Amino acid sequence: MSLDNYQHKAADLVENITSEARAVAGAKEITETQLVWPGADDAWLVTYVAYPPSNGKIAPHPTEVLVLDLPGGGQAQATVTSLDEDFEPQHMHEILGTVTITET
Repeated sequence: MSLDNYQHKAADLVENITSEARAVAGAKEITETQLVWPGADDAWLVTYVAYPPSNGKIAPHPTEVLVLDLPGGGQAQATVTSLDEDFEPQHMHEILGTVTITET
């Protein structure tokens, strides 16, 4: 299956992710950034802070989502969420930076 025939490309999925994050998790501070990712046909990073209710209080959850269109029409998504509002964004970047694309 080619990516042209794939139902949702990465850019489309990013729109869905941000809409759902706003509606379900009360997300704010949303950014969408197109990236160059080794081996990917297209790549996007979505960052936001979710504010879901937790035990009667609202606790911020910093979140990053990496969305990749893969050669041959596949797609990958990796999400990192912290339950610690003081979690450093650099740590999330480092975790997502371990994502590699290999041929099978």
